[in-house]
Amino acid sequence: MPARKMASAAIVNREKTPLIAWIRNRLSGYYRDTTRPHPPGFLAPTKEPIYHNHARYPHTQSARSPDPPVVPGGIHHLLADNYYCERDGRRTVKPPQPIDAGKEVRLEIAAPPGSNSQHRSESRQTSPGILKGPEENFGLPEAPTPGLGYSWSRNLQEEMHTQKVAKSYAMLEKLIVQCINRKQKKMRVSAVAQSGKFFGHLNKVYGEYRFALSPKEQKPFKGFFENSIVKVINSYVIQNWYNYLPPATIAYLGYRWGLAENARLSRKDPKEFENDV
Repeated sequence: MPARKMASAAIVNREKTPLIAWIRNRLSGYYRDTTRPHPPGFLAPTKEPIYHNHARYPHTQSARSPDPPVVPGGIHHLLADNYYCERDGRRTVKPPQPIDAGKEVRLEIAAPPGSNSQHRSESRQTSPGILKGPEENFGLPEAPTPGLGYSWSRNLQEEMHTQKVAKSYAMLEKLIVQCINRKQKKMRVSAVAQSGKFFGHLNKVYGEYRFALSPKEQKPFKGFFENSIVKVINSYVIQNWYNYLPPATIAYLGYRWGLAENARLSRKDPKEFENDV
């Protein structure tokens, strides 16, 4: 494909207006004293630094659609010669292991602290709570039945100061204790919940527990004074008292000036009352 220009040569090379060019040259410092080293711009025949436009006009730009490279046909590389052919990870992946093949597999279980042996071995068949059948195993006939999980307990002696004072850790520890002991906080008995003695089971249809308020909902205005007044005063007045010094000083000086100006204007001249009877 023959090379073509981005624009025809008939297009006029537009330049900046004289005002914009003068502002540009002054801000860029093109017209400086020639005695300074390395003046910006190229020197004119008169040894005067002038502005040189580094951009290219459209008709001077080359074509943007060159011919594609000519590549000979055929196969130019062999997969057998590839260095990574024999080292492909997909060729060495083993098939997935079964979750539980029902064989006699010995499990390495950590021994409790204080015992003589560091590890003790148990058989999968004799381990309690491993295979209980599909009835108690969520319908899975061969998968191991999940146990009760791991109970997390804190040891403040091994924690750093940041973890010791963290409120989230204390809340998490309290939550775990409640889940283990199965002690849930009882909500207030709703008045609607007691209506069963009069209306039978119709109250459950209309949401017996829907109207049972939580402890936070029982007192919607609990902490209203602290959140609406005390926090606002503490945030905008007490903590930012230094921001009010300049306007307060200006207001006080203006007030004193107003009092003095009012006293000056309201002062009566004794000469105006000399002839009064």
